[in-house]
Amino acid sequence: AAYALARSSYTKSYVEMTSQLILQKVANFYGVSVGELCSHVRTVALSGARHVAIYLARAMTSCPLTMIGARMGGRDHTTVHHSIRKIDRLVATNAKVKAEIEVITNQIRAALLPKVPSPDIAPDSSGQ
Repeated sequence: AAYALARSSYTKSYVEMTSQLILQKVANFYGVSVGELCSHVRTVALSGARHVAIYLARAMTSCPLTMIGARMGGRDHTTVHHSIRKIDRLVATNAKVKAEIEVITNQIRAALLPKVPSPDIAPDSSGQ
């Protein structure tokens, strides 16, 4: 039971960290703030970025649609589902959107990987 509780706690904090990271990376990529992504402003630029954030949250976390909606400014699960379907269609038909998703996904994955220090290899001074 203690293991399950610890694992659940770890998973929950990992999902929260990943969700926040997704919002930050999408906001940075599209030149908007995280607050704007989660707002109810419906300009084309913000809506598109918001759809991408929702799509990536679903693709990269195990969060249910209701939780994703709650983190995206209190949106309904049907709105979240619409965003996911919309980006799914765009990825299949629009190379630019597909490339954007790949770039953002790679940025998120790179940020999640542990930083491994590179070994300092000094040149051999003995001449051998």
